Amino acid sequence: IIHSIKGKFCAFRRMSKSIPTLKELCVHDAVETILSHKYLQSGGLVILSGETGQGKTTLAAATLKTRMEMYGSFCLTVEDPPELPLQGLHGKGYCIQSDAEGDYANALKGALRSYPAMGSSILFVGEVRDADSAAEALRASANGHLVFVTMHGINTIWTLKRLALMASSSQTISETEALSLLSGAFRACIHSKIKTLSTGKATEVSLITSKGPASPTANRIRDGRMETLATIMEQQQQECEKGNFSSLFD
Repeated sequence: IIHSIKGKFCAFRRMSKSIPTLKELCVHDAVETILSHKYLQSGGLVILSGETGQGKTTLAAATLKTRMEMYGSFCLTVEDPPELPLQGLHGKGYCIQSDAEGDYANALKGALRSYPAMGSSILFVGEVRDADSAAEALRASANGHLVFVTMHGINTIWTLKRLALMASSSQTISETEALSLLSGAFRACIHSKIKTLSTGKATEVSLITSKGPASPTANRIRDGRMETLATIMEQQQQECEKGNFSSLFD
């Protein structure tokens, strides 16, 4: 709802009544492998970034649906507002959607208090848009939860820098702590951009992954050297071109 000088205007988006799996979404093989990988069962942070209207929410929903069906995961979402119909059973998995109602940080705290102490659990944060929600998402992922978040971002490295900056802007976390938490919990960032070609629309994807707190990716994040991640991204892209998708985690 937009409160204009001539009254209220409403913007509407038609949302899908069903959610595809990653395979049905026809994402790049590397993206499907990363987002459905068993390695993520041990927890960590996965960031899906892009500009407005680039399919972040749809990709997130497809990922959650796929993982619930594959691993029988329990999924709890914190959204503002819930956009896609995830509530209910998905194979042997189950999802509960909650509405943050404009206060992500407190909604996240409340969600984590009721979060089940069981394996294969997923926490989804609909959009990280302020300092407190960024800090809470980092803490949750650092505590062993598998956390998926969506964020606005112009590219992969810029998204990581923005998340660290947002979290350190919170009064509850320092810049050093934010970088430390991010480096340890970070598992993947996938940036998507829809391009219109003469043959139709295609999604351009850039990504970077981390094998854990001892990986080169984690070390550079911990030191605040985000710009140097470009060389790692190039190496990982070469592996993807060879079809070695699982090597990004294995």
